[in-house]
Amino acid sequence: MHLLNRLLPPLRPSAQPTFAWSRVEAFIDGLYAIAATLLVLELKPPRTAPGHLGHALLDQWPIYLVYALGFIQMIGGWAASRRLGSMLARADHYVVLMTMVALMSFVLTPFTFAVLSDAVHDRHDFVSGIRLLSLVLGASLIGLAGNMTYIRRRGYFREGLPTEAFERAYLASVTVWVLPLLALGLSYVVGPWAITPIVVMSVLSLLPFDLPGDAAL
Repeated sequence: MHLLNRLLPPLRPSAQPTFAWSRVEAFIDGLYAIAATLLVLELKPPRTAPGHLGHALLDQWPIYLVYALGFIQMIGGWAASRRLGSMLARADHYVVLMTMVALMSFVLTPFTFAVLSDAVHDRHDFVSGIRLLSLVLGASLIGLAGNMTYIRRRGYFREGLPTEAFERAYLASVTVWVLPLLALGLSYVVGPWAITPIVVMSVLSLLPFDLPGDAAL
């Protein structure tokens, strides 16, 4: 045991050194940029007979809506990560690990929306796609909630943050995972309409939750 203790680094959260968030933030920005670009690759020209292109393009309108929802979700996720960076004074190894676990699910967005795009013309397949999206998104947001809770307990948020605005942003971060899980449950009751909570969540993510006086980019 003594040898093991000498070989392993200290594992207790209280023993972890802290560091600035800027390098991690740059890596996160790169992940979001790649994932957002991959979304558009799912938009493909329709194969149709000469003279029918206009009709074929219009027939793909559900795919365009799925793409728009996916891109809005990517914007919301990136904005949330930027807000987190603006609130952090420092981070440790476990903050990085939990961030990467949450991102591991979130960067599957191009895959989950590709599944939805392929399923738009079949009700049962579309519902299955919603369930996949709900599970992947729920896992990511549960990871975010755990990370935010850990950061607060460790006291890594910047001092002097506006209390009311911070509590609003914090509450949104630790409870938003309920919406994709609600969508998962509703998929067994209302079918394709179960995507509504995810649409609502994506639209709400565009609201300005930034804290007053935040000068971070």
